[in-house]
Amino acid sequence: MSAYLCSDDTLNALSTYWFIKSGKSWDDPSKAQAYKRAMRICYKESYYKTRTDCKDPLRLHADFEHHIDEHYEKLLKNSHNDLYELVFNTLLRENKNSLNARYSNPTDMFRDSYIYRLSNSVVYWIDKKESGYLVGIVNNYDYQSCEHINHERSLGYAILNQIKDYLLEDMKLGEIWDFNEQRFIAQMEKVTQ
Repeated sequence: MSAYLCSDDTLNALSTYWFIKSGKSWDDPSKAQAYKRAMRICYKESYYKTRTDCKDPLRLHADFEHHIDEHYEKLLKNSHNDLYELVFNTLLRENKNSLNARYSNPTDMFRDSYIYRLSNSVVYWIDKKESGYLVGIVNNYDYQSCEHINHERSLGYAILNQIKDYLLEDMKLGEIWDFNEQRFIAQMEKVTQ
């Protein structure tokens, strides 16, 4: 298998979709909570393993939540306090980790700067109930970012799983390729008769 650095368009498409689907408005606090949920999934096991001295489960949980909040604030600050940029950087880091695992010196594939921009295509697909176009982008990104040993325990993987969950929710709501379950059932009944 060969791997490559995903384009800004790919990273922006995934980041845009996550950003739109994770909250109802631009500054919706649920966006930060969605990111922190991904962090909890990634860091919970390793955090609890290292805290064997704490016997009080409530205290341990409170410490873990505090750790997540502090780490989130640090990551956000490193992304210019821009959650969209943070999601983009998380996905980019995962892709780079994969390249580092695959090749001995992949730094020639990396660029000095990246363009953080909401994807107009993704906004259009969401508006037209055609978010199914993202499935190929998700699969491509997943393929390009799966090479390192901790891939399935990484923050990028957790964010990607949230994107997949949002796509499944769109499918359930009929917002993926304008899917209409009743129309589909009626068409299938005609075919099977």
